[in-house]
Amino acid sequence: MYHKIEPGESLGKIAEKYHVSVSSIRNANGLRGSKIIAGKTLRIEQLKNYVAAVSTKKEKVKQAAEGKKIEQAFTQIVNTKLIQHKIETGETLGEIAEKYKVSIKQLKKTNGLKSSKIIAGKTLMIEIPVEGDKKNKT
Repeated sequence: MYHKIEPGESLGKIAEKYHVSVSSIRNANGLRGSKIIAGKTLRIEQLKNYVAAVSTKKEKVKQAAEGKKIEQAFTQIVNTKLIQHKIETGETLGEIAEKYKVSIKQLKKTNGLKSSKIIAGKTLMIEIPVEGDKKNKT
């Protein structure tokens, strides 16, 4: 997906609009800093967001695997659920990881974060392992 930069926009605003991290936009466009120029076009990689909206697992694999290993993408999609978490004032990455029973490393990887610094009001994507159907027989 591509986004044409409008006057006054920042990487932060664009990232928020597409529910991606600033780091993911930088990585997709080879940017080092936050300076962007109105009128230019940025590539937005929304892999997790648009994959979650696809109805069947086969379609999810096709979407997620664009140029990547299909089997790895399939395993990840089938075995995880993607949710959004809005960061509250004072929250740490460790607290969020503990809340959802995921590792800090996984949170950073999923959101393209290089450090543990997070900003209140921003949204983190969280991949939660999906457990198989367990029926209690008592």
